[in-house]
Amino acid sequence: MIFALLFILAFLLGLAVYLLTNRWVIAVLVPTGLFVVNTLLDTEAKANWGMTFVFGLPIVFVAGLLGAYVVELRRFGGDELGEVEASDED
Repeated sequence: MIFALLFILAFLLGLAVYLLTNRWVIAVLVPTGLFVVNTLLDTEAKANWGMTFVFGLPIVFVAGLLGAYVVELRRFGGDELGEVEASDED
């Protein structure tokens, strides 16, 4: 359950950052950086840092990247591939 919440928060943050900056690298780095800083500042859970990074970091990275990807699909509609395939048939 916690990984689902982490994914949703990172996705929304990546989506918002991409809407503001139009740069997918920043949309991925902001949620990932916040996750790393938040994990390192939690000194009470120092024994679980390894598990947190192994499982949480890929989730946050993919969620931020997916947020940027969704914005791109919504802006351009994702129909470019359909148009190319239709023109090749003629």
